[in-house]
Amino acid sequence: MSKTYRLTGRAEADVEAIADFIAGDSIDAAVRVVLALEDAFGRVASRR
Repeated sequence: MSKTYRLTGRAEADVEAIADFIAGDSIDAAVRVVLALEDAFGRVASRR
């Protein structure tokens, strides 16, 4: 069972800014990066 996580407002804004920057070149790449980040956050949270 994986644990949930919650990002701070600043962290959410950072992820959004990263996605927006990457989306300037490729929306598909931006989606892949956000999904990879979410996966990593979940894995870190499950180790707590």
